[in-house]
Amino acid sequence: MTVTSDELPGVREIRQFLPDFRADGLRRWRSLHLSCKPSGENQLVVLTIQAEYSDDYVVEIEMAGVSELRLPEMRGWYGFDDYVIEDVRDWQWEGVRYRVEECENGWRFRCLCCSVSFTKLLVVNPDGSETVLWDAAGTKKNQ
Repeated sequence: MTVTSDELPGVREIRQFLPDFRADGLRRWRSLHLSCKPSGENQLVVLTIQAEYSDDYVVEIEMAGVSELRLPEMRGWYGFDDYVIEDVRDWQWEGVRYRVEECENGWRFRCLCCSVSFTKLLVVNPDGSETVLWDAAGTKKNQ
């Protein structure tokens, strides 16, 4: 079942700045970061992608508890053409709640994870620098 944008953490906060924000609207990737965080006796794998939402905005999406990850071929343009965020709890796979998948011309990107959230909104300034408008860690600039 495809997840509606309102169900994902961070979407409502981003809509304070971008009222028509769509969770499936990210495009070219600016950065991709894979990290491991302690989680009891195990490690929690976290994938963070900063991607263009429009020419003026960059959005950060975080997928935590990654159990499977497939990345596109590493040459040329990196990003999403057309992707979906699906709730797959009915699969009853331990630790897997979401599948984030881009299916344009075959599976170029696929991530199975326990959580998906939008964690940051940046505006691209005329000089190419970026300013944080909102982040889930608590930094929020005036609108």
